[in-house]
Amino acid sequence: NQVRFEKHSNSISNQSIKNQELIRDKLKFYKHECCRYSSQRIKIIENCIENELEKCNLDEYMIGTLQCEVMFESFEKYPVTPLTTISLKNNHLDYRCCEAMASFIESSFKLRNLNLDGCKIGNEGIKLLLHAFAVSPSIISLNLSNNNITDEGGEMLASFLMRNDVCSELNLSKNTLGFLTANALGKVLLENHTLQKLDLCHNRLCEKFGIVQLLEGLRWNKALEYLDVSWNALGGVPVGDILSRSLKAAKLKVFKIENNSLTSYELQKLAVGLKYSKTIEEVY
Repeated sequence: NQVRFEKHSNSISNQSIKNQELIRDKLKFYKHECCRYSSQRIKIIENCIENELEKCNLDEYMIGTLQCEVMFESFEKYPVTPLTTISLKNNHLDYRCCEAMASFIESSFKLRNLNLDGCKIGNEGIKLLLHAFAVSPSIISLNLSNNNITDEGGEMLASFLMRNDVCSELNLSKNTLGFLTANALGKVLLENHTLQKLDLCHNRLCEKFGIVQLLEGLRWNKALEYLDVSWNALGGVPVGDILSRSLKAAKLKVFKIENNSLTSYELQKLAVGLKYSKTIEEVY
């Protein structure tokens, strides 16, 4: 038993030394790449590498596409990356950084939360990321708010959700999603039983009554608990009718529909749906 214990201890010690060497190499690579591209070194990134942190928060840090590429290439360089959460809200990025980001995601099976709010990656960036998500389906929470995404990107995301059984939170607010995306998401809600939170505020769901297709899918969905369709210029008789039917059957707990164009007819139908709902806790 003593011999076994010593062998086990030596094995752990050797592995620890090896990990420390890999971390030093990764940190050296990051510093070298920053120097190579004349890019400013960022202490938070160095700290994440050196201390093997699980969360990297660079919200509003004014980093650009090149710095983002160097960061993800450094994270990917060696397989000692325990990151579960990366937040890059409101940085100066575009679709070009998504290639390095996608490559990292493909090699990481631990990343759970990715926040790209306000990064302007557009449809091209979405295409690159969705390929990575298909290879490594680990993302639980994805924030793509304010990213210049149109119906082209919206339909790609809907297609991804049809095959994905991991993602539970998706934020697509402040884009230009219209009828095609609403129609595609309506079909997703018929099949997907993982998505629990969906934010679609500040889009164009009023286009061709796209919200009707979305809420029709909601009628048959048993997983979604939070839905935000505020600031979408919603209104009209078809909207009122589907609101009544959907809210009766849906399992929603929180429903946000503020700042739309609802008249007394739609509000009466909304009230009927709420009256018979067994799950609704909050309505805005």
